[in-house]
Formats: sequence, C-alpha cells, structure tokens
Amino acid sequence: MENDKANLQKLLSQLSKEDYCYLTTKGHKTGNPHEIEIWFGVEETSIYLLSGGGDKSHWVKNLLADPNVTVRIAKQTFTGLARVV
Repeated sequence: MENDKANLQKLLSQLSKEDYCYLTTKGHKTGNPHEIEIWFGVEETSIYLLSGGGDKSHWVKNLLADPNVTVRIAKQTFTGLARVV
C-alpha cells in the first residue's frame, strides 16, 4: 500500500508539469458525462482544481451531486471522489 502511494505521488509529480487536465463529472440534471479543461495543482497524492465561479460553476454543482469523477492528465486517467475544500 505504501509503495502504491509513493508511485502515485511520483507519477503526479511528473504530470504536474502539464498545463491543464480534463475533469469529467456527471451532469447534476441530465446525468450525462460532462468534461472540462481546467488548470490544476498537485500536492502529494491529491489533485486540486480552482473554481473561478465558486459553487456556482456547473462542474462544482455536478461533483456536489455525485462526487465520482475522472481526471485525465496527458495520457494518464484517474478515477476518484471529489470534494470541495
């Protein structure tokens, strides 16, 4: 388990040099997948995104309704649970 975390941290550190990522959420009204291109930051094994519109942004509304998300950076795709911090 510790080795997996170290490998993820190393991979994310390498990917942090990319300019943007692609976040896919499930539409809070339609349930359809919704993908956006967005800047991101990495800290250890976490990926952080900044919403300029706060909780009024559609992607934030989407992840509040269903926190299951996919994040693609370069050719790497990650699934996870999102939360507002």
